[in-house]
Amino acid sequence: MKNTLIISAFILTSAAFSQAESSFKYDLVGIHYGHYSYDDDDVDANGISFSLINEISPRVLIGVSGVTAQSEYTFSNHKIRTTGIGLGFDIGTYVPINNKLDLVGTIGFGRVSYDTKISGSLVNEKESDKTTIASMDLGARIHLDQNQKIELHPSFGISRSDGETSKDFDIELGVKVTPTSQLVIGYSTPVNSDSDLEIYSAGFNIYY
Repeated sequence: MKNTLIISAFILTSAAFSQAESSFKYDLVGIHYGHYSYDDDDVDANGISFSLINEISPRVLIGVSGVTAQSEYTFSNHKIRTTGIGLGFDIGTYVPINNKLDLVGTIGFGRVSYDTKISGSLVNEKESDKTTIASMDLGARIHLDQNQKIELHPSFGISRSDGETSKDFDIELGVKVTPTSQLVIGYSTPVNSDSDLEIYSAGFNIYY
């Protein structure tokens, strides 16, 4: 609850405390591919996501995102295949610190549907499930060069689903291809968790 209040207050009041102008663009359409890596080499998982962000009024951001992902692994001569489709909505804001740095905060809500198929010599089952995810993120956008073509975007996120809370660290590196397009590579991993999940991503953003 304390974390929720801190980030919510940041989002709702930040515009009143900063008069600097941002050098970053926020209206965008993006598509990303993600590869999910586990210590267990038998797991093969990947996904594709899209995002649409619009600055509906000065420093107020609304976003919608979608993802489709699948994983497959073998356990005790059984093949287990899971597919998932998710849709999320976010509201956020940013605080320009100077012409090289913005702080960014968002709160979000998402819904994910899963289908799991278990197949083997004696088993052929299919299960379906749905889960709701609430999330909060706080990060920064940093220009790394004088021409503002290379951008670093680190962030820390907290999410809650099915009564469990997870914390994640994400970092993205973006390089402008044109004044309105950007290639992005990223890395994400849980923080203070027993999970061995790592996510490597690559994508393309178009700013409008």
